[in-house]
Order: sequence, then structure tokens, then C-alpha cells
Amino acid sequence: MASNLIPSRIKEMVKIAAEGNFKRAAEIHHRLFPFIKTLFLDGNPVGIKHAMKLAGMDTGEVRLPLWEASEGTKQQIENQMRKLGIAIKS
Repeated sequence: MASNLIPSRIKEMVKIAAEGNFKRAAEIHHRLFPFIKTLFLDGNPVGIKHAMKLAGMDTGEVRLPLWEASEGTKQQIENQMRKLGIAIKS
């Protein structure tokens, strides 16, 4: 799911791993993992939908039986996006 929002970073990590540089790929993974983890705090796909909305890529409303991410989760997602330098537009 994170690849929908940060495709170039995920692509870089996979490319580096495919080249056999697992140490560097792991470094990228460890940098991205706190953000990825926040995307699943309230279940899938509500976290990535909120992150994409913050980035200006509105994916529409969450349909029942799903619900919006909690305010705490939304804040954690926003904090992680800022730490990674992901532009927030809304």
C-alpha cells in the first residue's frame, strides 16, 4: 500500500535488494517502516487512504463496513509523513 504513495522509495529499496545490496535495502526499509506501520494501526485501507488524502491524492470516502482512521492514528500518519519529507497538501 505504501507504494501507492511513495513508489520511488519502494522501487529504490527493491532495486537495491535485487542487486544484492541487502544492507542498504535494509537501511531504507528501517527508515520507511515506522511510516508503513502507522498505515495499519486502524486496519487496511483506512491508513493509506488518509495518507494519500493528506498528500493531495484523494481516493474517496471509506465505505462501510470500514470507518475513518481515528484522530490519533491520523496524527501519527501525518507525523511520520513529515519525518520522511512526504509533502502534505491538505
